[in-house]
Amino acid sequence: MEPQRIRTARLLNLFLPGVGLVWIGALWRGVLIGLSFAALANASLALSLLIPDEIPTAGFVILLVATGATYLAAQLWVVRVAGAVRRGELLASRTEVLARVAELLNTGDGRAALAALEPLSASAEDDLLIAVRYAQAVQAAGHQPESADPRTPNDEAESAASAASTRAAVIAAWIRVRRLDPHRIYGREVRAALAERED
Repeated sequence: MEPQRIRTARLLNLFLPGVGLVWIGALWRGVLIGLSFAALANASLALSLLIPDEIPTAGFVILLVATGATYLAAQLWVVRVAGAVRRGELLASRTEVLARVAELLNTGDGRAALAALEPLSASAEDDLLIAVRYAQAVQAAGHQPESADPRTPNDEAESAASAASTRAAVIAAWIRVRRLDPHRIYGREVRAALAERED
């Protein structure tokens, strides 16, 4: 959900409680809170204008408090629902990207896997599965052969520097996995990768 849509929903909800919820897809919540607020606000207004002397003050105060509480509930709900929808969308996007990365890794295309992981790169510092896939992709990219063009001596030096840089990136990626994996779910893979790179 775009931030602009969330802002619009909050603004709508300020003026017409419940409409913002409908705008972001929470139809029944929006209708329920909107009808409740409308009924309470209309009752308060009607009683205060039509028969102000006939209703007890305590009853009128209770009606006003209920109307205000309904209004506040509408504002809180729109924030919570928007957050839940956003988290759901992020989770679906994460699942889709990780499935694509797993496919690419199964074919041995580490470079394409790294490119596919780019949208999730910010989460690699605290998400174990993303960190694992990143480490696997870096490692697979390091094993991919370079292009078959003939090399000059300068190319050979650049290739050695690139290999050293890739080795350092692989070690750093697997060390991050080890840090994020206190139960050692990927312990064997981490040990194998680090032992291979230290040889």
